[in-house]
Amino acid sequence: MKPLVSVIVPVYKVEKYILFCLESILNQTYDHLQIIIVNDGTTDKSRELAASYKDERIQIIDKENGGLSDARNAGMAQVKGDYTVFIDSDDWLDPEFIEKTLKIAVLQKAEVVQSSFYYAYPDKLLLDNKMFSNKFSIELLDNNSLMEKLLENEEVKNFAWGKIYQTNVIRSIPFRKGMLFEDMFWAHLVMAKVKTYVINREPLYYYRQREESIVGKYTLKHLDIIEGMKERVTFIEENYKGLTSEAYRQLGKLQLEHYRLLLTIKPYRDQKKQRSIIERDLKREKDTIIKAAEKDKELSKKLKMFYIHPTLYLTQLLFNKLKRKMNKHLPEESLIKVNRS
Repeated sequence: MKPLVSVIVPVYKVEKYILFCLESILNQTYDHLQIIIVNDGTTDKSRELAASYKDERIQIIDKENGGLSDARNAGMAQVKGDYTVFIDSDDWLDPEFIEKTLKIAVLQKAEVVQSSFYYAYPDKLLLDNKMFSNKFSIELLDNNSLMEKLLENEEVKNFAWGKIYQTNVIRSIPFRKGMLFEDMFWAHLVMAKVKTYVINREPLYYYRQREESIVGKYTLKHLDIIEGMKERVTFIEENYKGLTSEAYRQLGKLQLEHYRLLLTIKPYRDQKKQRSIIERDLKREKDTIIKAAEKDKELSKKLKMFYIHPTLYLTQLLFNKLKRKMNKHLPEESLIKVNRS
């Protein structure tokens, strides 16, 4: 008998995108689906548009607004499938996403299969250079290699979407409610249970990029990601001691990046409390983080300036910004443009 695949779609204020998302699910070449649409208290026409489909595979859950994590958890409570897929309601799937990832999962006896994806802009599609291959190959990872690559967050992504999961692996691990970057709190707990993970380098997921810049979107809730990384570091120390150094390198890198954002985004320049918390944490783990960053020359340089004095770090940031302005033709090193059809 064909495996049942449950697809969870949290919905909140996406009337502009929801039909395109749902069409991409309904048009999958693999049709043995349970489609769970979670109306997270939306106040626009998203729910009405979703309900316009008369497909027996669709199930709509209505709940009060509780955020993405709460909506995903509500969806998981209704899952009947052998496998589960998460899709954000402004994204969309290649018609063969489920068929191809499921086939790989079954053949390789993998608990999780990750597809490559496009960054989908209104006028172009971009592929991550680290995920790109002229031949759409697959790569199998054992548990330790998987956790190492998850920490790096380059080939193995923290995102819950873009993957197919054996349901029994994720059913008992809820998403953390009330936190931004909920995947940072969730992914390592899931991956710790995975014996075989497959990276499928064929891009089959479209990750829509909204027009707002990071400057326009940044809020203090973005600092939740640091709390998630702290929890991950503790988990790694307790369960994957050989990866502790990499975990601290990533933590230091993340803390410096948000310290930079708090210094350079105008509405947050006066947020001394948040900056002082990052300063305190970086100083408390100074020796560990410096040692962890030894082989990362760029990060090591930034950390040394920060530890001399945060003002010196700020001066370097301003110098780099000026340098970038003077050089107007910097290449896009990490993304590859592809023709949009």
